[in-house]
Amino acid sequence: VSRQRARPHNPPPSIFHTFLPLLRTMSPLRSLLHSFSFPLFITVLLHVAQCVRGERRFIDDTYGDSVTGALPQYFRDGVNCWNEGPGCSACTLQPQALQAHNGTWHDTTSDVCNNTVSNNGTVGHSVTFTFVGMCHVFTWVMHTDLTPMVTPGTSLDVYCITVSSGPTPRTTTINFTLDGNTNYPTYTSTTNSGSVYEYNYNVSVFSASSLSNTPHTFTMTTKPGSSASTLLFDYATYE
Repeated sequence: VSRQRARPHNPPPSIFHTFLPLLRTMSPLRSLLHSFSFPLFITVLLHVAQCVRGERRFIDDTYGDSVTGALPQYFRDGVNCWNEGPGCSACTLQPQALQAHNGTWHDTTSDVCNNTVSNNGTVGHSVTFTFVGMCHVFTWVMHTDLTPMVTPGTSLDVYCITVSSGPTPRTTTINFTLDGNTNYPTYTSTTNSGSVYEYNYNVSVFSASSLSNTPHTFTMTTKPGSSASTLLFDYATYE
């Protein structure tokens, strides 16, 4: 009686083994595979993927950084002309707390300080906060040497509440400084006529990207012009 030899059981090929012959024929991936071990290659790719994913953090006008707890600073030259919006009985502008981030905001008007008419210019009408860049995005330039190009990946976005309409014109004019650089466009908005004050929420007034993975300092200031300027700061995000 002839006996048929049992065939050895081979597990199905993994994805890596399926595509490895193709990868070896591709340039410059072939050089990479020959120069580094595949686990190291995978480790690099996973690190890049994790870095690109990032994490969005918030800087609230009242509660500060959602991770570090660092609070915005409203003093300038020892003067603070800001009001904590919710519960401010003397404030003319009363946005809906449910529409604001964390139900809070800070407001200031360029010709008013501590609810008194003032002509101190921009003194006391600035808010400053700090944050640290979080990550770098690695882009593999497809040359024969696979030279990695590093691009800073941190971005900053600042959001305010603006007045869309009301019985009295409420212009918002804001100047920005980031790490000492003042070369940013001024933000301006105006109001339409209306019997009551209406508001726009989550208004992006400043945006910057490609920031380095280092500490940063941001300041915005309400800028008086032909009329007073009102600024209602709600929150910022960086990632």
